[in-house]
Amino acid sequence: PEVELPQLYNPPRSPPPEVPAIVPSYMKLADAYMQKENYPLAQRQFKKVLKKSPRHIPAILGYATAIERSGNPKQIFEVALAYGNATKAALAIGDDRLATIALRRAITLCNDAATTSKDNKLDTFRRLSELAFTSELAAEMYYAIGSEIATHILDGGGDGVDKSE
Repeated sequence: PEVELPQLYNPPRSPPPEVPAIVPSYMKLADAYMQKENYPLAQRQFKKVLKKSPRHIPAILGYATAIERSGNPKQIFEVALAYGNATKAALAIGDDRLATIALRRAITLCNDAATTSKDNKLDTFRRLSELAFTSELAAEMYYAIGSEIATHILDGGGDGVDKSE
């Protein structure tokens, strides 16, 4: 039997979006909060930037970094998905190198997450797998998903298959 692999992620490419005039001021304040290690305020400030300019890559990465540095393990999947957003934004402007770095960071965070919520981890991996834009990244993602399913089964959590679909 022939196996059909999912399509690789291939978003349309476009120039970087226009940055509203207020964004540099918001970014300076967010950076100041990061330097002072006030990560909750930095997160809020980066969110303000993202409301004005959703594809602003420095703000997406800053937001992810602020959450990550705050050290709350309950937010690890939010951080991984933020790096996924950075992957999308980087690909949209044709920066495959940055997109690869961001997606690999997301994969690493998910892999390293010490969590009791196996379903949340698997769901995050599945959402990130939709962003794999090279065969190598797709292989990394599907290896991570397979490993997580195997771990789930070995831990007595069932077969790892979502029966709601």
